[in-house]
Amino acid sequence: RVHNGGEARCVALLEDRIRIVTGGIDGSLSVIDLRMSRNASLGGAMQAQVAELAAHDDMVTCLAMESPRERALVSGCRNGDIMIWDSRTLLQLDFIAAAHNPTRHFWSGDGIGGLVGSYGTQAVALTDRSLISCGGDGVVKIWGPGWSTKDLNVL
Repeated sequence: RVHNGGEARCVALLEDRIRIVTGGIDGSLSVIDLRMSRNASLGGAMQAQVAELAAHDDMVTCLAMESPRERALVSGCRNGDIMIWDSRTLLQLDFIAAAHNPTRHFWSGDGIGGLVGSYGTQAVALTDRSLISCGGDGVVKIWGPGWSTKDLNVL
């Protein structure tokens, strides 16, 4: 079980190819060892979770590994924040607060309507030269040398 029994919304395979990271609705990142072992003290249940990081203040919506070297992991959050992590140690390398404005979407039709959801950062891609993200605000942003006045520490 990951994320304190809550839902996992996204997944990324780490560079060592034996661990995965999942992003949860509680804002945490769970690290799971794919070489699972059975634990007799848990009644034979699988014990695979290596660590759980309190990463974001809201639901993690997307994860991506840096390409092509896979030295970093990037996570995006429903409140619009983006964090960059070292893929080996899972230490935080960089943080972009409110990269995308959270946007609330409503459904309406035939006199019935309601809140469908709130969307901040929806997708991320990290290369060795830039970070690309898009969000519920309808904006695609590119950070890095030559693209922005804010150069990320990891680039």
